[in-house]
Formats: sequence, C-alpha cells, structure tokens
Amino acid sequence: MAETRKTRCFDESKRPNTSDKYVGVEIECLVPKSKLLLIKQQCLEFNLKDNLEIKEDPSIKMINERNDDLIGKEFTILAKENEIFDKVSLVCDIIKQNGGVVNTSCGLHVHLDRRQIK
Repeated sequence: MAETRKTRCFDESKRPNTSDKYVGVEIECLVPKSKLLLIKQQCLEFNLKDNLEIKEDPSIKMINERNDDLIGKEFTILAKENEIFDKVSLVCDIIKQNGGVVNTSCGLHVHLDRRQIK
C-alpha cells in the first residue's frame, strides 16, 4: 500500500476553525512502521482527517521492545471540548488494535484552548 493524498492529510498540523473551546491531546507511542498506512486509513474511515496529525517523535526510545518494526510517533488530536474524549478513545483503540505500545519514554500531554481568556 502506498501513501495517498488522502492519507497525507495526517501530516498537516491542525488549528481550531470555530470560536468553540478546543482541547489538544498528544499521545506518544511506538507503532509498527508496517502498520502506519493502515492506521492512517482507519483514521480516515472514522473521519479524523480534520482532528489528527501524526508526526515523528525522536524523544520516544526503544527500551525493552524487541521489534525492529516499531517507530516513535506522536498522535496529536485537536477537537472541540465536547468531542475530545470520543476522538482520543477512538485514536487509542486504532493504535492498540494495530500493535501500538507505550513504554516509559512515552507520554500524554493535554493542551487547553486559551483564545477566549482575557
């Protein structure tokens, strides 16, 4: 399977496009390189193209994993406050179903929208 224009949408950073409050969540994990395109295709099927960016994360290290196919990735999810839990749960399920794992070099970061705070 080759990367397509549709799956390349996950290479682009996302920005809020309404005045609603947004939350950003960064999930750092190890995923099989051989499954990355499948992960992107599944994310497309669940209409996550406007909410998800997938990028390299060199801070993620192999510790006890014995799988040369694993690579460090950061899944950055941006969604409205009332949608974030469902989007994060969905992305976590997709990662896990495709062999994604975490170790002590991985983390999860939450960013809160402060655009309307004066």
